[in-house]
Amino acid sequence: FRRTGILSCANGDSFRHGCILDDWLGYIAGVFGSLIDAAGTRYTDRLAFVIPDHVSLSYSELAARVRERAGQLIDAGVTPGGVVALRLDSDEQYLVSALAVQAMGGICAGVSPVLAEAEADRLIAHLDPTLLIDSHWIAAAPNASSQPCWPLSSPESPCAIVFTSGTTGTPKGALF
Repeated sequence: FRRTGILSCANGDSFRHGCILDDWLGYIAGVFGSLIDAAGTRYTDRLAFVIPDHVSLSYSELAARVRERAGQLIDAGVTPGGVVALRLDSDEQYLVSALAVQAMGGICAGVSPVLAEAEADRLIAHLDPTLLIDSHWIAAAPNASSQPCWPLSSPESPCAIVFTSGTTGTPKGALF
């Protein structure tokens, strides 16, 4: 690896300048999206996600919400391989958004909502995401007009960017 900024890639390029190759789009995404649908069909009313005293989602509800969110992402211009920054609390909105991004072959990058505004802005600017999902976007997002079709891609497809805490300096990102 050759470090070229916050993110670096095995080929030595920086994230923003060509690390994500067109042929990396979606095998895992296609499988992943299909698995979410299959779980929604197979485990219909079983609980998939629970925050006590707040929300619970069955597998069928989760699958439906992931499909709806993926449609919203498509309507917003997100394509397989596109980076979507999530600045959300760790709740059902984060889960649904992250699953939708990954199911459609996108790259999910979480940006903690507790970061100072300047630090979050720096990470988001470096990511140069296709879309930033935060509580304002969630509240304003219209119902989806697009229906997602889970793409097929290779097992090497990136699905997430995870940042270090930055406690000893500038946060570093790792592409998974």
